[in-house]
Amino acid sequence: MLAHGQANSTCKCTIPIDNTFQVAPMTMGHGTDVGTPPLYENNNATTPAIALPFNFCFYGQSYDSVFISNNGIISFIKPIYSFIDSPATVPLGFDTIMVAPFWADANTLNNNGVVYYKITPTYMVVIWDSVKYAGIDVDGWNTFQLTITDGSDPILPNGDNVSFCYPFMQWACSDSSGGFSGYGGTPAFVGVNKGDGVTYAQISTFALPGNTYFGPFSPYNGVDWLDFQNFTFNTCVTGNTIAPVICNNRPECNTLYICPCDTTASEAALGAPDSSLVQTCDTINMTASFLCTVPGQTASLSYACTGALNITSVYTSTANIFDTITVQAIPAYGDTGEHTLSLIATDTVNHVQSTVTYTIDVTKDCLTAAIAEPKANMEFSVYPNPAGKTCTIQSSDISGYTSVRIYDIFGAQVLQLAIMTGKTDIDISGFAVGLYFVEVIKDGMPLSVKKLMIQR
Repeated sequence: MLAHGQANSTCKCTIPIDNTFQVAPMTMGHGTDVGTPPLYENNNATTPAIALPFNFCFYGQSYDSVFISNNGIISFIKPIYSFIDSPATVPLGFDTIMVAPFWADANTLNNNGVVYYKITPTYMVVIWDSVKYAGIDVDGWNTFQLTITDGSDPILPNGDNVSFCYPFMQWACSDSSGGFSGYGGTPAFVGVNKGDGVTYAQISTFALPGNTYFGPFSPYNGVDWLDFQNFTFNTCVTGNTIAPVICNNRPECNTLYICPCDTTASEAALGAPDSSLVQTCDTINMTASFLCTVPGQTASLSYACTGALNITSVYTSTANIFDTITVQAIPAYGDTGEHTLSLIATDTVNHVQSTVTYTIDVTKDCLTAAIAEPKANMEFSVYPNPAGKTCTIQSSDISGYTSVRIYDIFGAQVLQLAIMTGKTDIDISGFAVGLYFVEVIKDGMPLSVKKLMIQR
C-alpha cells in the first residue's frame, strides 16, 4: 500500500488505510483529464459507476452504485467532474445528487494526493488522502473521510447511514476557483444535495483560514475548524427532513463505569459498606451536541434513561450554534447495574430525531474492579506557537500518569514524553519545520489535541 498521511490517533473516527483499500480508478473526465494507474492522478475526473453490494438510502431513493469524484464528493445519477467555479451554490438542480464531505477544486496531479476506497457487504469508506489544489506555491493538503452504510451496520451508531471525518484540513479554495494560497475563492461545500433545486443539508461552506465557526449557513467559517471533527446523520428520509446532525460522538467511548455513592446510612440495607468505609461519591457528566443543518430547522432536547439512575441535573442549550444537552448523575447504591441513557435532539417541525446513547455501568465492586472511568478533555496550552527550537506544554491538571505525544503531518509519532509537572519544556530542535499535532494522554486515554507549527 502506498504511503499516506493520516493522524489516526488524533481522529478516532478515521479508518486506517490498509491492504483492504484500493486506489479509486479515476478514468472518466473531460478530454484528456483522466487518471492512469497506479495512482490515477487528475484534476477533475471521477470513477466509473462502482457497484455497491448494499442499498444506500438517500432522500427516499435507493442507490446501488456510486461515482467517486476527485473533488471530494460521491454522486449517484451521473459523474460530476467539475467543482462549481461560479456564483452557483447549493441547492443545485437535477444531476447534482451528491454526498459531499468536502466539495472543492482538488488536484492530485504530480503526486499531490490519492483517493482510496473500500467496500464491504454493508458499508463503503472513501478517503481523500493528502489531496492538494490547483495553484501556484501550493503548500497545504487535506485528508478527509466519508462512510456510507446500509443503515444497519454498527460502524455508524443508531441507524445513521452517513459519516464525515476530518483528520486535518489545510485549504479551502484553488487558484482556478478564485482563491489565493488555498483561500478566498468559491467556498467549499460540506453537506448533501438532493438534486431538486430545493432540498439539501449543510454542515457549512468554507473559504477562509483559521478555526472560527459561526454556523452552517455563515460564509465566514475557517476550514481549520474541521480538524478532528466528526459528523453522523441519516439520509434515509423523505422531504427536507434530515434530523439534527450528531457532532463528535464516539460510541466506543460511551460505555462508562462508575462507583455508586454510599454515604447514607439508609443504603446499608441495599448492601452499601459501613460508613467507616465511605469513599467520595462519583459524579458523571454525559454530553451530546447536535447541529441543525436544514434551513430553518430548530431542535428540542431531551433524555430518556432505562432503570433507576440518580439524575441530579440536566443542562440544555439551543441558543448557540450547537444544540447541546448535558446530563449529570451521581448514582446511589440502589442504582447498581447497567443503564442506557439516550440524549435526543428532535426537529421541532418534522419531529425526526437523532440520538446519542451512553451505557452506564454502576458497579458495587469498585474497590476491586479497577475499572477506570473515561476522563473529560484536559485543557492544556502549547507555546510559543509557532515555535523554534523549544516549546512548552502547560496545564493545571497534571495527575496520574500523563504523557505527551507529537505526530508529524503524516501521522507518524515523532516524540513521546512523560509529563511530571504542570509545565514541561520540550526540545524540538531536531524536528523539521512544518505542522505537527500535540496529543496529551492521561492514564492511557488520549485526550485533547492541539496544532503546533515549527518555524525557524
